[in-house]
Amino acid sequence: MASEFIFESFGRQPNVVVTDQDPAMKQAIEEVFPISRHRLCMWHIMKKMADKVGHELCNNDEFKRRMCDIVWTDSIEPEEFERQWKLLMIEFGLTENKWIDDMFGMRSMWIPAFYRHEPMSGLLRTTSTSESENHFFCQIANSQLTLVEFMNHFDGAMDVQRFNHRKNDHISRYTEPADWSQTTLEKDAAKIYTRSIFFDQQLEINGTISECLPMDTKVEGPRIRILLKDFKAHGDGLLEVWFKNLENDVTAQCSCLSFEQDGLLCKHIYFLFKMFGVKEIPNKYVTKRWTKDVVPNELNVKYNLNIGGKDVQHKAKRIACEIIHTGEYLVSNLISDLDQLVLVRD
Repeated sequence: MASEFIFESFGRQPNVVVTDQDPAMKQAIEEVFPISRHRLCMWHIMKKMADKVGHELCNNDEFKRRMCDIVWTDSIEPEEFERQWKLLMIEFGLTENKWIDDMFGMRSMWIPAFYRHEPMSGLLRTTSTSESENHFFCQIANSQLTLVEFMNHFDGAMDVQRFNHRKNDHISRYTEPADWSQTTLEKDAAKIYTRSIFFDQQLEINGTISECLPMDTKVEGPRIRILLKDFKAHGDGLLEVWFKNLENDVTAQCSCLSFEQDGLLCKHIYFLFKMFGVKEIPNKYVTKRWTKDVVPNELNVKYNLNIGGKDVQHKAKRIACEIIHTGEYLVSNLISDLDQLVLVRD
């Protein structure tokens, strides 16, 4: 049933399916989604480690730090992961541990290093989405509830979620975040992204000031290659960033592959944008799923505009959206002034 629902909703198989290590799920996914990549939940695997290798070792700060450095990162290549994993197992006497051998054998199914070159668009590394849904339903339901009681609890909980969504949407659209760097790139990001995504990008832009240092520059035809030192990156922190600007068509790429994976620019590309005077984020580097307008406006659902062609309909809906947004902005600014609010209404 679930697979049929996915096919009907999206018209294709999912690129990646994340589950725990349930063998029945593994077999079902292979049969139902043969072209999907099955990924295991990192959190479930790491949670088992204390029982499999011993609580004393898992409480060792050095072991925990080095294990997390190679497991919870997507900034290293598979070869580097394998090298560091083997060194860690030898140093802490785990070379004969069967569970460790099994986890290493299926490393391509749960270690981020093996997903570096795949567009994941911010896919969670764990099943935390479904876990949060379980938590949500556990809060509003139990086996003793009648159907009517469950529906009342469910409606109330959904009202809270809808309110939170409207509140977050209002904050993203009609309030201004604090400006740290006073750059046009940061101001542009504030206009484009939802507030939570903007905060992530703000950290990246701010990181260009204190965390990035150019080490070497080479001109390779129309491209410029810069070797950049990131003081917070894994290992030696050296990354290669390429930049090209032909007839105002800006192209940039970084060896950290942040944009290719998550659809968000890294501090290294922002560093080059600032270096070469790029004032705004190029449209090709704006992934719609992270923008304020990713949720379809209600106008697209409620109103069927039978005027002109598609271009005219699109323009009419855009203007209608601008009117609605302007009205919402006006009301939000006058909400504490009753006299002005009445005046606007009249």
